[in-house]
Amino acid sequence: GINYAIQDAIVAAGIVGPKLLSGNLEESDLKRVQNKRIWPTRIIQSFQAVMQKRVVNVALRSGDEFRVPLLLRFRFFRKFMARFLSHGLLKVRVPRANRARA
Repeated sequence: GINYAIQDAIVAAGIVGPKLLSGNLEESDLKRVQNKRIWPTRIIQSFQAVMQKRVVNVALRSGDEFRVPLLLRFRFFRKFMARFLSHGLLKVRVPRANRARA
């Protein structure tokens, strides 16, 4: 959740920030932010729901022996999944114009 909130803020800063500074912010700018973030968010939320149903719920059922799903037994896949869940599909970066100068 927090990683996606930060990504939303980064995308918003790149689109809305310059418009605010120039005094030209329009509703369409906010819609651009929403359009850029909606699909990555929907995809990760859908994936999390599937993982909840297929892994976590099975693990929490009493009386059933839990077995780690086959793919999760492989280290490279676990690392991929951790990165995917934390960073999502697309890499989000602070726009160069918005970076602090050292």
